[in-house]
Amino acid sequence: MRCIRIVDVPPGEAPEWVREKWVGLILPLNGASAYCSQTVGILSGLLQDASGYVVDIVMSIEILALHAPEAARWWREESGVVEPGRSFVFDERCCVVRDELFPSVLELAPASSQTSVERFLESLDDTESSFWFDKYNMRLPDKLWDDLRAHPLTRPIVLVLATWMRDRMRFMLEHASSESYFSTRRREGKEFLERLYAVAVDMGVRVEREEICQPLTWVDIAIGEGVVEECGEGMIRLTEEGERQAEAIVQAVDRMRNAENN
Repeated sequence: MRCIRIVDVPPGEAPEWVREKWVGLILPLNGASAYCSQTVGILSGLLQDASGYVVDIVMSIEILALHAPEAARWWREESGVVEPGRSFVFDERCCVVRDELFPSVLELAPASSQTSVERFLESLDDTESSFWFDKYNMRLPDKLWDDLRAHPLTRPIVLVLATWMRDRMRFMLEHASSESYFSTRRREGKEFLERLYAVAVDMGVRVEREEICQPLTWVDIAIGEGVVEECGEGMIRLTEEGERQAEAIVQAVDRMRNAENN
């Protein structure tokens, strides 16, 4: 699992005492979008020229809460940015990238939790979507599995596992060899995430559907924004809103061309 270890206080717009609490934590990277060369101020929304590593906000705050509850509470209550689908970007100067690490979620767990990670994954594997485990090698390396298997199932662990599984799915979809392969695997991947969410809830883990069933492709993002819709057999088409936005783009381009000619 590709992660970053925070080794120095990251720059940012949160209070310094909050940012200090990130130091020492291990956070999983956000898959194919794990690095960006421009960031936006998390509170101000201002564009900034700073390179860094991308991590999921909700999952990161869950990990932070295990080690620094007061800092996590500040983010949840004061920032207004902790929502499914949003991301943090940690400045590359304060991070070290490592493979085969597991995020900082194993040190602490509720003593009352009776469900193990192993039982959770076994329940997932006993489904029609189990191809994601075997065919696409979605299994943890032996060393990580030995550390994790008997650990109590917690919300942070479920979020980390879901992030890792989505990243594996996205990688396979980005390298799809045909449209039919892409459509089939996208559908099956979405079904698997729905199953993951249902099993987690059945086992008493407090997670929201939006935290698990996040978009796997640009198609899912466009559908979520209401600009395209599925019309059967893996095909998509523009919605009325999509057509309106497309027409607005064409008109904007035409205005730019006319301005250049004048």
